[in-house]
Amino acid sequence: MSARPMERIAVVDDDRVTLAVLAEVLRSGGFDVRSFDNGEEALAALSDAPVDLLVVDLLLPRMSGIDLVRELRARPWAEAVPALAITALRWNAEQILAIEASMAPAQLIAKPVGSEDLLSIVRAMLAGGSAPAAVVDRCRKRYSGSHPLVLVA
Repeated sequence: MSARPMERIAVVDDDRVTLAVLAEVLRSGGFDVRSFDNGEEALAALSDAPVDLLVVDLLLPRMSGIDLVRELRARPWAEAVPALAITALRWNAEQILAIEASMAPAQLIAKPVGSEDLLSIVRAMLAGGSAPAAVVDRCRKRYSGSHPLVLVA
């Protein structure tokens, strides 16, 4: 019986500390992670290098996370690759739905996100699902004061 290949995740965030933390959490979860600190670098590197999931900061310099996902989705390998959008900004429900729709299949979560919550969300998305309701509830309680919630379309 052959070993299952590691799932490949691309992480894009212009904050180097956040990028390092996200990458380390995902590597500790058993994923093969490629890290990029801007959308243009990620686009160039990933144009012909398939990944199984994109974790993308929405606000990147020169190329937004939304634009990066749109550009990558033009590649045949990326048409249905899920995208986990992360942001430190607050969005209203209408904006969140619009963001998720423009990046579909996608989910939008808030920074900061706990390690276990991130791994739970990533595993669910890689399995073709949405963030578990328990994770959403926990994040609502934890971040309800100053950060947006983990929201599921």
